[in-house]
Amino acid sequence: MRDHDNRTYLKVFFGGVVLWGVFLAVYQFWLNRCLWLDEAHLAINIVGRGFLELLAPLDNHQAAPIGFLFAEKMMALVFGNSDWALRVIPLFSFLLSIPLFYFLSRKLACDGLVAQMATALFSISWILLRYSSEAKQYSLDVFVSLLLLCVPFFLSMERRSALASAAVIGCAAIWFSNVAVVTLFVAGVYWLYIETYSRRNSKIPLVIAAWVISFAVYYVFFIHDHPTREYMLRFWQKSFLPANPFSREFYVFGYEKLQEVYGYMFGLESICLVPLAISLFGVYCLVAWKKFTALYFCLAPVGVQLALSLLRLYPFYNRMILFLMPEFIFLFSMGVYFLAGFLRKSPAVVSCAVMALPVIIMFIPLSNEIPVYSDHVRDSLKYVEQHIQEDETIYYYYVTSGIADFYLRAGFVNLTNTAVSGQRHRNENHKYNPELASLTGKVWLVFSHVYISESGVNEESYMIGFLKENGALVLDSQSCPGSSVYLVDTNKPKAVPRAAPNP
Repeated sequence: MRDHDNRTYLKVFFGGVVLWGVFLAVYQFWLNRCLWLDEAHLAINIVGRGFLELLAPLDNHQAAPIGFLFAEKMMALVFGNSDWALRVIPLFSFLLSIPLFYFLSRKLACDGLVAQMATALFSISWILLRYSSEAKQYSLDVFVSLLLLCVPFFLSMERRSALASAAVIGCAAIWFSNVAVVTLFVAGVYWLYIETYSRRNSKIPLVIAAWVISFAVYYVFFIHDHPTREYMLRFWQKSFLPANPFSREFYVFGYEKLQEVYGYMFGLESICLVPLAISLFGVYCLVAWKKFTALYFCLAPVGVQLALSLLRLYPFYNRMILFLMPEFIFLFSMGVYFLAGFLRKSPAVVSCAVMALPVIIMFIPLSNEIPVYSDHVRDSLKYVEQHIQEDETIYYYYVTSGIADFYLRAGFVNLTNTAVSGQRHRNENHKYNPELASLTGKVWLVFSHVYISESGVNEESYMIGFLKENGALVLDSQSCPGSSVYLVDTNKPKAVPRAAPNP
């Protein structure tokens, strides 16, 4: 079989994988899974506020770019306060990222086949597919980052229109993505070297100045002295790079983050060292073959992100660094491509199999993780709405409370009964006792995303068990994937007075 035929078959295979990834993204969106807690907390702000109110700090310790919030609000106004409406932008961000990633990969690799392989891996990455239908900004971060990295290759800086376009795109990106500043820094340094130093184009600093002004305005009004800063620093404390390179924590951090990227984010926890080794081999070959542009665009964003993590400005954590997945995938793809190159003296089918095998392996985490089924709180709330009586109250488990709040505000369910929101007492189950003991009459308890304590106790089982031990009767129950409902009568049966003994 000729080498030309092998490349043709591989291209057809990779193209089919890309189409399958597109189908899965649309299918995942169409399934319309219930919002999970983080989505619901952000969605409450979007549906409950006007455009001007979205400029103020968000409730529930949420933070998102102003442009993203405005776009989400527009979708909610056009299509209604539904899960679908809030996930339109993440879906299209993912779909539009695919051609951008192919274009960038082709420019950096200078080879259509490796670009197609990388794009196939990108299209079926389980974590990218997951966030393609989640009402958060992370999928948009990926799109904006890829767009900004493509701009130096899209535009010819010799024309004024290109300069104006670059300035507008960069300025707008800052308002739509919190990580745009990382990619703008990388693209800006590249432009300064290529255009100013190599081509003597003195107008590039004007473009970068426009970016700096846009970021300065955004920083002053929406980042500086943000009220959630201290909370975020505590919440993400384990995701900031330790300052001392000689400390044990520094190397533990590095090891855990490599596991996170090549294990969790690649979906290959059991063999995470294999994709890591292949990626490092890709880096070595890029250096040996003097492909410094590709090396720069892959490693510089990671370096800048680590610097921000060191300065405690932005955490290095899976969904927060989702925008770096294209770089990790490209380095891995280059490593595989170079490995296949070493086997060209072998039968043609061998090198062909080397490039196809990683894509096939990526279907393993894909089959385990996609489609994502989160807690079906909507179904539980609907069940309560259909069966609740006027004199009955509702108790929401602390995780469920925020999700229920969104669906109540969005009008998905109509529950006007008295409701109690539970408090969080992880690993201290006894602290649930007073609030459970205070429940009176018939109560609907709604659970989702139930926590299992360090001692192995399921909080839902503990709470229902406590009520039973104190005389409550379970009159009804309903289970949905990830969510459950109980109707409990907390009134203890009255003791029947014993007849007086005959004299």
